[in-house]
Amino acid sequence: MGPLYWMQTDGPLRTRVYGDMRFRPISGTTGRRRYAIVVDVPRDSEAINFGVMGQGTGTIWMAHGSFTPVGKSVPTT
Repeated sequence: MGPLYWMQTDGPLRTRVYGDMRFRPISGTTGRRRYAIVVDVPRDSEAINFGVMGQGTGTIWMAHGSFTPVGKSVPTT
């Protein structure tokens, strides 16, 4: 498996929402690309965490992470 991007929201005492790219894996050598994870963020969320995990050898670069509100018409991933 290649890089796995993930995002979660944390609220009172527990993780509220978790989303990742487990079913949209990235493999091989790629140029710069934009990847997105869409989750519904509960109102009682206190933090949003995101990152990337890798397995095997190689290098992972991550730059310009951002959060963008989207409408309910955009499906979660």
